[in-house]
Amino acid sequence: MPAPWADAGSAPYNNITETDPMISDPENFDFRLKADSPAKGYGCETFYIPEGTKCKEEIIYSSKLTGGNISIGARIIENTIVKADTVNIYENIVIENNAALNILPGTVMLFHGPYNITVEGTLIAEGTAEERVIFTSFEPDPYNDFTSNKSSWRGIIFDKTLSTNDSSIFRYCVFEYAKSISEAMDRPSDYSGGAMFFNNFAKIKIENCIFRYNTAIYGAAISLFNNSNLSINNSLFYENYAKNNGSVLCVINSSPFIYNNTMTDNKLSAYDGNYQPGAIFTFRSKPFLANNIIRRSHTYASPQVHYAKPQFTFSNNIGGITGYNGNIDDDPAFLGSQIFPGILSEDSPCIDNGGEFDLEQPQFDLIGNPRVSNGTIDMGAFEFQPENSISSVPEKIQMLQIYPNPANPSARITFQAKEASKAEILIYDTSGKLACKFTYANAVKGSNSYDLRSEKLSAGLYVIKVVTPGLISQGKLLLLK
Repeated sequence: MPAPWADAGSAPYNNITETDPMISDPENFDFRLKADSPAKGYGCETFYIPEGTKCKEEIIYSSKLTGGNISIGARIIENTIVKADTVNIYENIVIENNAALNILPGTVMLFHGPYNITVEGTLIAEGTAEERVIFTSFEPDPYNDFTSNKSSWRGIIFDKTLSTNDSSIFRYCVFEYAKSISEAMDRPSDYSGGAMFFNNFAKIKIENCIFRYNTAIYGAAISLFNNSNLSINNSLFYENYAKNNGSVLCVINSSPFIYNNTMTDNKLSAYDGNYQPGAIFTFRSKPFLANNIIRRSHTYASPQVHYAKPQFTFSNNIGGITGYNGNIDDDPAFLGSQIFPGILSEDSPCIDNGGEFDLEQPQFDLIGNPRVSNGTIDMGAFEFQPENSISSVPEKIQMLQIYPNPANPSARITFQAKEASKAEILIYDTSGKLACKFTYANAVKGSNSYDLRSEKLSAGLYVIKVVTPGLISQGKLLLLK
């Protein structure tokens, strides 16, 4: 039945209209039709594309996108808000000049292949300590493998983004399993900056973020080229992997502000012999470094910050740097949390040892505790909390209940949670490699169950770890096929 309000000028299409559909409250993501909507009752049961019809190669998105699982790709041409459990990405995304993409808390940006986000306009991803925005790969390649990038995503790229655009902000985000390892080296973003690449753009704030399991030839987590004088603060970098220089950052012709970060257990695969590599590699740059902890990152030369300039380096705990401006080179005495490395124990020399600088600090640290708890800021991304008051640090490990065990093809995992929260389910093979992971979004206080399907796992023995705030449950599962 043709819609009586159909636009006569829409031929050869059928039943197309530009009439207001009268949606209930789209500003608050309520997309139900009102009772008197002209769209009610005029849908069709089947939509098909006639044989021989050529479809558009890209989809252009604007306005608001919401749902449990949605897919986006191609070009963002207008200001767009995304709120979803999972956003599936099957192609490169370009945010056009003067357009903005705003990703709301709790959204997982899931890349199904080696795709990237190129920002010509503005990208805002602001999570919370409880609901982070996560950028990750669906089936990542091993992050320490430089021979293949078939499925790991390829990072977020700001390459000569115009300064007329609004500032981009990344707060309480997780960046993981990104790769930039092209040996062709046609463009710097192809081989430098696994998770993020910046060229000649400074209107960026990166705060309270986590960078882990990212890979690049130079600058495994982030690369800054040519006046990318942005701010990176209160963030955690661990288990990132560079082939040559900069197991965390590569800074070329730039003067960024890098403060109150923790960089630990990052690695280099090789050393090209040209420069001292370090966790932070610099060339013709003057990064301002303050209150950072940069330790335990494998390097072929000391210090772990290549060519740190004394006039810009204050109150850090950096391997190989000591003796001036409050810098120390001491064991930071991390607590050893199995959720986040780098949390300070009560014996840490980094407590109350940060410097006072005219720098913008967040109200809360990476896990939601007050950023200054005793009058003086601590070094690193985590503020020490007296009397073990950090709610996000696991207090103990419990045994995980798994039934049946051995199992084929599924098993029920029963675990405890101290509070209503998300639970991260991690599955490791016997070599310690992460085989897969899941997020249980609605864990309740007390007992919870999760039905694990094993289609993507081969037969063998696995270690399963369930992480919730303040508690870790762990057990072994034998899969039969």
